[in-house]
Amino acid sequence: MSFKSKGFTIWELLIVIAIIGFLAALAVPNHHGRRDPDSQCLYNLRILQGAVEMFNMDETPMIDELDDNLIKLLCDKKYLRKEPIPPISGKCKYMGKNLSNDGVVYCEYHGSADFDLKTGKGVAPGTEYLDKLKKEEFYKKLYTYLPYIIGIGLVTIIIVSIPSKKKKKES
Repeated sequence: MSFKSKGFTIWELLIVIAIIGFLAALAVPNHHGRRDPDSQCLYNLRILQGAVEMFNMDETPMIDELDDNLIKLLCDKKYLRKEPIPPISGKCKYMGKNLSNDGVVYCEYHGSADFDLKTGKGVAPGTEYLDKLKKEEFYKKLYTYLPYIIGIGLVTIIIVSIPSKKKKKES
């Protein structure tokens, strides 16, 4: 007596559910309505850079170096609504040198807002953040190829687990 199953086995269903759950976990970000500290810092840098450029167009003498006192001056003269709050206290410090010429405002930890990891243009971030960027770049590549790796592995497991049909000798 032979029993032929036409449906899926419980193991096949569990594997498919696990794959779908894993891919859904990768696809759905877990932000809960808060802004990433890195993007918040870059946003603050852009706001500061715009305020410095407006100040330098309107006022003489121009701002050439940015520090905490000049940020307060920008607030007093209404170029900024309020002082930007560094998202990572102790690491983020907003600075700028030679602002009347190139106008680059940067953070000691994150570098400038226009820093490009591939070309190295802009003010480079601190080594701790640079290492973090390189790790993120690695994980982006890993997550790009991960579904293919999992798919190939599952196809291999399924092929190996399919029982081979042997012809029975009738006696």
